[in-house]
Amino acid sequence: MASLLLLGTVALGDSTAPLADAIKQGDLETAEILLSGKVDVNAPQPDGMTALHWAVFHDEAQLVKALIDRKADAQAKNRYGVAPLSIAAQNGSEAVVKLLLDAGAHADTELPGGETALMTAARTGKVGAVSALISHGADVNAKERRNQTAIMWAAAEGNADVVATLIDAGADYKIPLPSGFTPFFFAIR
Repeated sequence: MASLLLLGTVALGDSTAPLADAIKQGDLETAEILLSGKVDVNAPQPDGMTALHWAVFHDEAQLVKALIDRKADAQAKNRYGVAPLSIAAQNGSEAVVKLLLDAGAHADTELPGGETALMTAARTGKVGAVSALISHGADVNAKERRNQTAIMWAAAEGNADVVATLIDAGADYKIPLPSGFTPFFFAIR
């Protein structure tokens, strides 16, 4: 079976994305076998999730690097508009965020509602992921559809170190929402 997988002459079940399926299931042995063969690293599952999405989801930095080395698309979005960088930001994984940014993912990647990867990372409280996004040019004053900014998200979650990092990077802590609320409101509520 392993030799057939290597030759790319057998699929796993009816899957059109066997690598994504293996990584989703945490089957790293099968993923390694597939990666050493002729597998399409960008083949999407029906919902658009790719092997890279799942490797990022599971926070498997070595696997993310292996996929990127095989030309996995760092900007691929699933049918819900989610790119791997948004998932890495949710995990707060500095190493994976850096790998994706170095592979060409846009630092200002957004979810459909306008939430940037920086906003997502700011919520997690992980300064490393936030700093990596900032150093790759993420807009510290970007607004999502409700006009909230990354500093508002960090303040709302009580992530003081992230708030300080954002201010040091030039985030405007005085920008109010249309309601008049500023990041200070989020910090004390």
